[in-house]
Amino acid sequence: MEESAVRLGKFFFIRHRSLPSFLLEVQDGLTAEGTLVTVSEPELLGHESVDHQLWYFDRVSQTVRTKLNNFCLQMNGTIFQMLLRCFIDLC
Repeated sequence: MEESAVRLGKFFFIRHRSLPSFLLEVQDGLTAEGTLVTVSEPELLGHESVDHQLWYFDRVSQTVRTKLNNFCLQMNGTIFQMLLRCFIDLC
């Protein structure tokens, strides 16, 4: 079975289950509250900032957060269930 995430220290990418070449990312690298997440092909490491595609698990708050601005993934139960079906395990 494939690894669910490529780890870079505490940070990891979240790959789509059916499209493993696509990653979960903060849409357009925006930093405003309420910004949506989407899937996209990976950026080249070292070429451009990939912080909008890197995530980490915050053990204190039990949330998955983006490296971009430390905001957490926030969703209702239905969206969360859909996310789990579409993506390989988050952590």
